[in-house]
Amino acid sequence: NGQHRQNLYDLIISRVHDHPTFALHISLIERWQDELISSFKKAGISLSRVLAQMRAKGSQLQTEAAIRFWLWGQVMCPRDAKDLLRIADILDMPFVKQYYRQIDRAANRLRVIHRNLARRLNTWLEQEAFSSNPQSFNEMVDEELDLEFNDFREALMILTVASIIEDEGLFLISDLGQLKVIN
Repeated sequence: NGQHRQNLYDLIISRVHDHPTFALHISLIERWQDELISSFKKAGISLSRVLAQMRAKGSQLQTEAAIRFWLWGQVMCPRDAKDLLRIADILDMPFVKQYYRQIDRAANRLRVIHRNLARRLNTWLEQEAFSSNPQSFNEMVDEELDLEFNDFREALMILTVASIIEDEGLFLISDLGQLKVIN
């Protein structure tokens, strides 16, 4: 309520990221991304030059697009922890140089949690959404953080479509939803 329109998974992920147990993970990722952007601007070198230097240091990156996605925040961080260290050396990023292992662990942890949560959400939506027993589906999302699916279930409301209005015209695909009949 009061938030901009987003899909269900993005809503759940935003709630996950707001959970106190994720504060350190999220802050490490945000700090690396902030330092990357400011260091890249300060260095004033092209993406092609950064890529060439990364490859010279042993990176397996093939295109500038990967680095661009890091800069745009589309990717939490490189899959290869050594790429974090390589780019930190190239762009003189002291925080990332010191904490690249922790940043990598935080990103990997968040990736695993995102995948686990997505799987459980899909299962819940397909099998248990309309169960009369609220405890019927409370699997562990992450044992280390002691997060259960019910920690996020309260953020959801199950609604029933009472009526449908058909409109004609042009609509953005992103504005359209898909409804699934549940028997």
